[in-house]
Amino acid sequence: MLTDTDLAVLAQIRDGHDTSTAIREQSTLDQKKVQYRLNKLEDHGHITTETPDRWVVAEYDGNERRHRAPKQAELTDKGLAALIEDEERTEEAAEAYEGYTRDELVATVKDLEETVDRLEARQASFERQVRQLLDG
Repeated sequence: MLTDTDLAVLAQIRDGHDTSTAIREQSTLDQKKVQYRLNKLEDHGHITTETPDRWVVAEYDGNERRHRAPKQAELTDKGLAALIEDEERTEEAAEAYEGYTRDELVATVKDLEETVDRLEARQASFERQVRQLLDG
C-alpha cells in the first residue's frame, strides 16, 4: 500500500521533477526522506532510478562544492498505474459529495468532526492506560 507521501513523490516524478534534488525542492521532505522514498518505490517496482556517473558543482553558503549528480527517477508502468488509480479514487470520493446541498455538507463535516473528537479522546485514554501499565 502506498502512502500519501509515496504518491506525492510519484506525482513529482511524473511532473518532471525527476531528481532527488528537484523532489526535495518541490516538497517538504528532507534529503534522507527523499532517498528513503525513492529506494522504497524502486524496491516495489514503481520507479527505476539511476545515478549519473558525473559530478556537478554547486554553491553552498558561498562555497563551491563538487558532488555526484543527483539520483534520477523514472516511473514504471506500475508507478503510473498507481497514480492513475489514486486519481480515480480521489475523483470518486469527490463525486460522492457532488449532489449534496450546502446544509448537507455542513452536517456531514460536523458529524466527521465529532467522530474525530471521539477517536482522539479514545486514543488519549488508550495512551494513558498504556503509560499506567508501563509505569507500573
